[in-house]
Amino acid sequence: MIINADVNFIHTTVTLSTSNPVKDNKGLTSATCFKLKDGENEIGQCVFAPFPGCCGAVISTETIIHPKYRKLGYAREFHMLKAKLAHRLGYSLLVATTQLSNLPEVIGASKQRWKFVKTFKNKRTGNELGLMVKDV
Repeated sequence: MIINADVNFIHTTVTLSTSNPVKDNKGLTSATCFKLKDGENEIGQCVFAPFPGCCGAVISTETIIHPKYRKLGYAREFHMLKAKLAHRLGYSLLVATTQLSNLPEVIGASKQRWKFVKTFKNKRTGNELGLMVKDV
């Protein structure tokens, strides 16, 4: 299945699309970028990657809301949409990390019922990170 769906988003209809095929019963076969657009304007994007060894979980990474759409409620709506998308694709759990210094992301994730299950310091970058999970 190729996802190219119009969805209700911030009181308008936008398109969520990917060019990668998605297997209905086994989830994603490789990392897949989903783009959220309002007409020709890209609002943001995220990448879902299969969780190694578990077809019931998916990793959410590289979520970006473009600067002109920030602080307008788009991030909150986009995170809710990602959870719905993961559920639609047959997953039970979303997994992600965030930099703990990114307070808007940490606060937003908490409000969206992400559970911080572990904090750690990335030895490669020195960043303090939070490992988060969300039931979908």
